Amino acid sequence: MRKGHLAVIAFILSFSTGARADGIVSEVGRCQTIFTVAAPEGYAVVEWASGPVPAKGDTLVRKLNVTGQTNVALANGSGVGILIESYGMNLAAATQMLKNQCGLQTTLFGIRPPAR
Repeated sequence: MRKGHLAVIAFILSFSTGARADGIVSEVGRCQTIFTVAAPEGYAVVEWASGPVPAKGDTLVRKLNVTGQTNVALANGSGVGILIESYGMNLAAATQMLKNQCGLQTTLFGIRPPAR
């Protein structure tokens, strides 16, 4: 193969792999429709809009580095409509924003489970 062909293949692969950035749902608010997502760009606070509601530990497939409404996919391929309220935050800021918007989930007697 010529060097030119290899350069073209590398260029195409950079676009196909660069378009995908996964985020993992790290915390779900008490309201069950607002959650934080750990993404390569930092934490995002996301509100569910349509499709199956993501749960803690679910993977969202798509870049999460822009605010506004967008569509993502779960790892199983199901489409989910979300509203990205903020992104690029550290964990403390994202958790505080989630807490301010709808509270954090609690278990029996109002005690939060310990962080893993």
